[in-house]
Amino acid sequence: MTEQRPVEPMDRFMGAAIMAIGLLITGLCGTCTAYFTFAMGGGSSGGALISIIMVLLVGGTPTLIGIAMFRFGLKLYRGTPVKPPLSGRQP
Repeated sequence: MTEQRPVEPMDRFMGAAIMAIGLLITGLCGTCTAYFTFAMGGGSSGGALISIIMVLLVGGTPTLIGIAMFRFGLKLYRGTPVKPPLSGRQP
């Protein structure tokens, strides 16, 4: 069983700030990327596929960075579980 260590107030604040920034990045870049992906998908020419790939590369990268920032901030906000020491018995 793991115990939860108390989370420092500064860790909670920084976690919340990183989550907010990550959420803003994900929301704005993700919405823009989704819009341009679906807007360029309507064409039947061969250039549409390259345009969609370009949009996903340019817009998908910051979206993934925003998701990673949100997850890191959430981990920082919640704290890390600490395993209790062994009771002295060796296997």
